[in-house]
Amino acid sequence: MSGSDQGAAVSGSHGGGSVSFKVTFVVAATRNDVIGRDGDMPWRMPSSLRRFRSLTMGRPMIMGRKTYRAIGKALDGRDTIVVTRDRAFSAVDVHVAGSLARAFELACGLAKVRGTDEIIIAGGGEIYRQALPYATDIHLDRIDTELDGDAFLPPLDPAEWREVNREPIPPHPRDEFSVTAIHFRRISAFRLLDCA
Repeated sequence: MSGSDQGAAVSGSHGGGSVSFKVTFVVAATRNDVIGRDGDMPWRMPSSLRRFRSLTMGRPMIMGRKTYRAIGKALDGRDTIVVTRDRAFSAVDVHVAGSLARAFELACGLAKVRGTDEIIIAGGGEIYRQALPYATDIHLDRIDTELDGDAFLPPLDPAEWREVNREPIPPHPRDEFSVTAIHFRRISAFRLLDCA
C-alpha cells in the first residue's frame, strides 16, 4: 500500500465514514542517534520537554512500557497508550495494548473523539522501529552532543525522508546542550494500516 507526502498513514472507519490520520514521531536524539540509556534520557533538556508538550498536546500518544516508566505517569491533555506484552501491566489513565496494531486501533478511536488527525509515536527505540513504516512526519530534536546509550532512533533513509524545516530551539537555563528542531516528511510510499 502506498501514500504521498501529503497523505496520512493510518485509516479507519468511524460511524460509516472513513477517517485518515497522520502518524508523527516526536523524538529527541543525540548526533549519534541515542534516545535513551538505562530506561531514561541521558540528558537534562527542559527546552526539548517544552516542545514535546506543545507537539503532543490534544493527541493520542503511543509509547512502550519503558518509555512510560521513565515518564512516570499519564500526561495531561493527551491520551497515553502503552504497548506491552506484560498482561499484568496497568496504570491510572493509561490505555494498554498488547501490540502496535492494537495501539493504532485504540489511537484511531481516541483521535476521532479528540477531533485530531494526528497520532503521536513517543518511543522508545523498539516502538519507533516498528512504527517507522507507517510514519508520515518526524519531529526530531537533535541534541548537539554524542553520548553512550542503549536505545536508538532507527536510521532515516534520505531516499524516504525530506527535511522540511530546521531551526534552533531557544535555550532554557537548565539545558545541558544546545538543540535544533528538525521536521522530516516522508517522500516515499508508506504502509496504510486499517484500524476500522
